[in-house]
Amino acid sequence: MRRFLSIISIIITLATQASAADIVCTSGSLGQAVGNDTDATSLKVSGTINAADFDFISKEMTALTTLDLSEASIEAYHGDPIITGRTDFKANTLPEYALAGTNISQLMLPLNLMEIGEGALLGTPIKTINLPASLEIIGNSAFVNCDSLTSVEIKCEIIRDYAFMDCDNLNSVVIGNAADVINKAVFKNCKNLASVSLPSVLSIIGNESFAGCSSLTTVKFPSTLSQIGDRAFYNSGVESIDLTNTNVRKIGQWAFANCDNLRSATLNDNIVTIGQAAFFDCPNLATYNTPASCSTIEQFAHKGNTSLQTDKLLHDNITTIGDYALMGMSHIADIILPESIDSIGSNAFENWVSLTSVYAHNHYTVPRLGQDVWKNVDQSKATLYVNAETCNAFAAADQWSDFNISVTVGTDNTIADSNAVNARFANTILIITADHNIALASVYDSWGRQYAIVQPNSDNITIDTSAWGNNIYIIKVILDNSTTASFKLSRR
Repeated sequence: MRRFLSIISIIITLATQASAADIVCTSGSLGQAVGNDTDATSLKVSGTINAADFDFISKEMTALTTLDLSEASIEAYHGDPIITGRTDFKANTLPEYALAGTNISQLMLPLNLMEIGEGALLGTPIKTINLPASLEIIGNSAFVNCDSLTSVEIKCEIIRDYAFMDCDNLNSVVIGNAADVINKAVFKNCKNLASVSLPSVLSIIGNESFAGCSSLTTVKFPSTLSQIGDRAFYNSGVESIDLTNTNVRKIGQWAFANCDNLRSATLNDNIVTIGQAAFFDCPNLATYNTPASCSTIEQFAHKGNTSLQTDKLLHDNITTIGDYALMGMSHIADIILPESIDSIGSNAFENWVSLTSVYAHNHYTVPRLGQDVWKNVDQSKATLYVNAETCNAFAAADQWSDFNISVTVGTDNTIADSNAVNARFANTILIITADHNIALASVYDSWGRQYAIVQPNSDNITIDTSAWGNNIYIIKVILDNSTTASFKLSRR
């Protein structure tokens, strides 16, 4: 008898579950069809449903973990205020906040679904999602805080702001070629996101799109890309940037700031604007080139870039170095200021504690300075190299006058001479002689790129320059008695 009652109980239980698990519905009648079986954990719905039915699921079926809508269609709703207090919801759209905060971990969407509404799945434990081919729009914050979601393939045209923000375990994203814009903060703070495939038609990476994606080390930028937004990769794990074969013309403010793993950034020469602090505090960034079209190093642009070399940082089109733009580059000993620079902002060279030489020999006017440009630099131990025409002007100018000022010898000549050092070209051979042993000789081009550094400990050296492409060089010589000489020479 006891066994018979147990079997009857199982049959009743299965029947109850079956009545809630597989339902044919017409819009607005789901609650009636489910009846008392609101504690079901799995539900399959076919037929038509609307926003009122999602309101019922969200409020009454709190134990539901699996929802299959693959054979259902979502119809429009107009009636009493529901879900977010709205009275109208579109057809073929998963309504705004329809399933937010529910326990649904498995969801099969209608095959004709066109839009996932704002916040529709916010905070759910959904593990996987198969987005139908019909989908056109993923709404604002649709998947925010879906911490169990590990991968997603996006085929729709529009991905709105914050769509997948704070999905802690999202690891892999593939975005199909329908989307040409990634909007604001779409993947912000997805800290385990390691793999992203961007669409080949992508034009804009929006503000904060990948900010805080600390596991994202590699990004392949498509050739169609024209703009990278503010804070787009702020505090991300990206290790290198190659924009040489892209159409990028603008990089936003703080775009790659605080990227501790970033080691190289290769930019195309068509970039016109690089926003303030774009590469702020990237301590391992060693390789970088300022695009030829950029005339300003914006404020805070390279503050804290303690590994960066300056050979491709300042070029002949740069007119302005902004406030704090190069602050903290404590490893740099020599800097050549192009003639084009007419303004240097406050604290621009603060904490350049290794600085020994500043070359302003091409300047015929004294650049304007902000406040504390050389703060914490011992200018009494550094030499400012100028030409004879501007020597007195630099010596009379505030902050510039704190340097040891030396006039460069030789102006586009093949032979230059000082009292202690002689330098000349014999065809492509650079010959340097001195009245004491030469402790150090350095050769730069007019951009400040170092071509050679020699420590011969003799009073003469020769350097073969035949492999070098430029004809104008700066030669800096230090003798063993601490005498220094600087020359600008032309190789004819």
